[in-house]
Amino acid sequence: MAKQSKIQSKKRWRGFVRAWKRSGLKASAFCRKNRIGLQSFYAWRRRLAGPKAAKTLGRQSFLPVQVVTSPGENQVVMELVLKNGRVLRLYREMPVETVAAMAQALEAEAC
Repeated sequence: MAKQSKIQSKKRWRGFVRAWKRSGLKASAFCRKNRIGLQSFYAWRRRLAGPKAAKTLGRQSFLPVQVVTSPGENQVVMELVLKNGRVLRLYREMPVETVAAMAQALEAEAC
């Protein structure tokens, strides 16, 4: 039941965002007119605009990665900045497959 409620909320907010885009109004005016909380509107607009599954010639797109060559204690080995703005910092070396799965899960979570 809760899952269906989340789906309904997502559809409802997607409709609000579409209507706002068509309206030509500023977000604050649109929200006042439709009695929608402005902060909720912004949060849902960000959530719905989340990262799209970027495919380039059948391959997944990659983001810039910074690798630190000689990690000390509590020193970042790798930092990934995801499309949704989240940052994944790794403090020890990990298999590439594990890092890719973590990044993919974090990006999917934001949708």
